[in-house]
Amino acid sequence: MKLINRLMKKMIMTDNFHKFEGSSSLASCDYDDEKCILTIQFVRGKEYQYADVPKPVYEDLKDAESPGKYFLAYIKNVYQVIE
Repeated sequence: MKLINRLMKKMIMTDNFHKFEGSSSLASCDYDDEKCILTIQFVRGKEYQYADVPKPVYEDLKDAESPGKYFLAYIKNVYQVIE
């Protein structure tokens, strides 16, 4: 848990920052309204940004019963990773 808290402090949090409680794969996500960029941080510390993600996808991720399953089905291979 300390690792997750330390890693989340490194993220630049917007008003759209969301911490996942109880997810075994996703630690948090954040959404940039202006650029339509979704940032996802994983429990193991990796962080990825996805381009051109519509806000409803971000909102559905936040509300998903299983954020990890939602990510795999609707984000991972659908939106381009920003490198």
